[in-house]
Amino acid sequence: MSPFTSMPVELQCQCIQSLDVPSLKAFRLVSRSSARIGFDELFRTVVLGFSDESVARFAQVLGDERTKPLVKNIVVEIGAAEQEMNEDYEINEDWEIRETTWALAIPTIAEFPSVRHVDLVFDDQVEFEDGEFNDWYEDEAVLQPTEYREHYMKLMYWALEKAGCVDSLAIKCLQDELCECKNDSADNGQATSVCKMDCWCLNASFLAARSPLKRLALHVATGHHEHLPQNDIKCPALHACFNSGLLNLWLKPLQPQLIHLTLYADAYWGVWPYIELRGIYFPNLKSLALGNFTIAHDWQIDWLASHGATLEELILDNCPIARELYLYQDSAAANWPDLQPTEDDRYEKMYETRWHHVFPLFQEKLRKLRHFGIGSGSWPDHMFDRRYELPAKIAHNRYASFNQGYQRRSPWSDDEDGRELVAEDKAALEALLLAIGYTKKRIEWMADAEWDAEEGWI
Repeated sequence: MSPFTSMPVELQCQCIQSLDVPSLKAFRLVSRSSARIGFDELFRTVVLGFSDESVARFAQVLGDERTKPLVKNIVVEIGAAEQEMNEDYEINEDWEIRETTWALAIPTIAEFPSVRHVDLVFDDQVEFEDGEFNDWYEDEAVLQPTEYREHYMKLMYWALEKAGCVDSLAIKCLQDELCECKNDSADNGQATSVCKMDCWCLNASFLAARSPLKRLALHVATGHHEHLPQNDIKCPALHACFNSGLLNLWLKPLQPQLIHLTLYADAYWGVWPYIELRGIYFPNLKSLALGNFTIAHDWQIDWLASHGATLEELILDNCPIARELYLYQDSAAANWPDLQPTEDDRYEKMYETRWHHVFPLFQEKLRKLRHFGIGSGSWPDHMFDRRYELPAKIAHNRYASFNQGYQRRSPWSDDEDGRELVAEDKAALEALLLAIGYTKKRIEWMADAEWDAEEGWI
């Protein structure tokens, strides 16, 4: 008996979870016992892609009594609207989507008795909301208009409601316009004067699908214009999503139960668009991953540290400290209501906290922390999917500047002055990592690790 097969079956299953499909198939040929656990792992995750072949395979797994109960994770890859229009399906001018074989497969998710996790994956290009911004972006073609995405989200929530047992949900490229809600009591299903009648907070399937969630991962997709990037940050949907939508639809209602939370966006968020996290507390949170989150307040750091009683894993992916901020009245009022303007009606704010101040606080407050990742992940392609692989290292873009009046690009830029703080930040990070159990050798490897598209961090 080999050392591997002598281990408990549960450990063997954990060891092979990272194998790809060809490797799993090869593993099944090793022995009779490996054939059994390899078969189980092979059907742990199934993908419903936008093709007839994928739908057929999905139906085959569902129809086989041997494989049906093995499925724990389902990935639904939403196909492109352009492909529907050009091939088999009809979409009228209002993007009313006729039911298709592929769309009808989504509700069958509820028929898998053991499914616990669902991934909903959209295209990363989104359209801008109706109104004044259409004039800026009318030449921007997108494959999945808002109505198209909304249709399939409703189908998905209906399936999750019927399943009733899915406690882990990930939505990749959730359009900001589809995450708006001004109802600060969005978990009660009651309409308010400030909330649209078609808001998600009034959708019974959404409320039922959200109810059992213990693990939530959201990647917010925002509009981008290649030729006018300075206008992206002005889009109302972007601010509505972070000012109220994420809080009211997801974070506030799920406070008592979440143990894993991931919040990523393809634009910087936290400072502007502003999100108010004070008052949000997850008493059972074990894992927190943030991507593109900007820090310019001590209370933001205190909010992270406030979860020290339970937090075992913290990922800060491309989350810079903003050292210098030059703002207009709207962003200044949201962040610092008492800040006075300069003579030219601009607002200036210098933030003095540095990472070598933050790491000792984490070391003191996050007593249960066992995994810490900080730096800049594999943006933009794999950062969300491979966030837990992020090493802890001193990245060049760990500090940033914000200049809202800069009219030729994004107001966010790397702060090169942070180079002078490398020694202090590195020493504080190493002390934190040693305190949570990392070895010197591992710390040295992470400091030199580079991202490779095929191998990951090497």
